[in-house]
Amino acid sequence: MSGPWDAPDDQNHSELDALDRYRPEDDGFTGAQEPPEPVFSVTNSAGTVTVTAYLNGEVQQVRLSPSVVSLTERELADEISAVATCASEKARAAQYGLMSALFRMQGQDFGTIREVLELRLQLPTPEKAAASEAALIARV
Repeated sequence: MSGPWDAPDDQNHSELDALDRYRPEDDGFTGAQEPPEPVFSVTNSAGTVTVTAYLNGEVQQVRLSPSVVSLTERELADEISAVATCASEKARAAQYGLMSALFRMQGQDFGTIREVLELRLQLPTPEKAAASEAALIARV
């Protein structure tokens, strides 16, 4: 008769592997949970397409309302693309704002900050992102 205390047949395992099934679940109280990553969402003026992007501009999620069935495939693709571009720009502009504040705290001048963030990293300014979102919403 063998039990969980017996030596495993495979040399790549340890006796301690048996304890894996007793690992506590993350219940939110242990501190093991990662803090949520900041995300930025944009919704079109019709309220049919919402895109959420991570701080680096990568799309996290696309939400569609049921009324998108009235759009053609091409119209829906164009709408998702436009909203995703705007959400990505909004997220990257937040990155610009965060990095700009950090550079200012280090005593960097505005010209240097602008050169690094806009010209080298090609991050959009918060003003440019706000204008893009306003243009998206004003679009019919």
